[in-house]
Amino acid sequence: MNNALEPLARYHPVAQLFHWATVIAIAGLMTLGFVMHDLPFSPEKLQFYSWHKWAGVSVFALTWLRLAWRVHHAPPPLPDHTSALTRRLAAAGHAALYGLLLTIPLSGWLMSSAKGVPTVWFGVLPIPDLLGKDLALGATLERVHATLNYGLLVLVFGHVLAALKHQFVDRDGLLRRMTVFGVLLGLALGAASAHAVDYRALDASRSRLGFGYKQMGVTMQGRFKRVTGQIDFDPAQPARAHAAFEVDLASIDTGTEADQEIQGKAWFDTARFPKATFVLQQLQPTGEHQYEATGRLSIKGRAVEVKVPLTLQTQGNTALLKGEFVIRRADFAIGEGSWSKFDVVANDVQIEFQFSVKTI
Repeated sequence: MNNALEPLARYHPVAQLFHWATVIAIAGLMTLGFVMHDLPFSPEKLQFYSWHKWAGVSVFALTWLRLAWRVHHAPPPLPDHTSALTRRLAAAGHAALYGLLLTIPLSGWLMSSAKGVPTVWFGVLPIPDLLGKDLALGATLERVHATLNYGLLVLVFGHVLAALKHQFVDRDGLLRRMTVFGVLLGLALGAASAHAVDYRALDASRSRLGFGYKQMGVTMQGRFKRVTGQIDFDPAQPARAHAAFEVDLASIDTGTEADQEIQGKAWFDTARFPKATFVLQQLQPTGEHQYEATGRLSIKGRAVEVKVPLTLQTQGNTALLKGEFVIRRADFAIGEGSWSKFDVVANDVQIEFQFSVKTI
């Protein structure tokens, strides 16, 4: 089971460095490209062209390094609720972005070679020409280079729109996987409000996630020993709250010999689905310190919307969340085959939690 809110699984700092270095370089390249195109022939224009080519070669090299890094360091998985179509589109979009980050500098290199204008990287390292001088071919390659750049602009625009949809429509906090953006977003939200948003992480040592169910009419109790999560919450603006929690299903503890069996295929199938996740979609106040949280609970690859009444109190740098709600195990295919009937193990499972979260 994938992480739900990506503060739980950020990109590696090296991957973040590659990402933001590329963003800055592309922004500079695009700006130079538009500015220098319409300048009259002058020393300034020649200087801009040199800077543009230096940055292009840098992006070309940086992208190869980034791909080499990614071969050995897989990115964090997408949230569980991400549809198959969205996953395919995301994969295709990223592949196209990487492709353009390589082909655009290459087309510029070819164009410069065909126009008979050598490139000396940062005025120090000569870059060999790939083609002999051919002005007609150079003009054609210039059009190719421009077309590819417009394609990159379209892809970047789509990439940004998708990121904003995750943040403000899906509300899954995906953007916070990139720390720099998380900081900027936090500052932006804080500036838009008289109350700064608090960023809080679950204190596992002071938190508990338990459950109860009927077995042959007898009430049984259990808990999960490993839970992680984060909530971004401003009491003055509950509608802007973001939260996600992740449960290690293999950490189940019923105090009975059934724990190993419950991890098997018929129950949680932890070999395929090691995590359960909850992603907050909406938080509505219902009274003093009382709220109703609507969110998406994902277990065994199945996502169900649940409503959770809870109390949330803050004191200093700590907040305490308490609540309970009922799920039906059949909704998540928990207990398949001979266990799918409810005469031995009831369908309803009572979930109760007490989470202590603190400012990070």
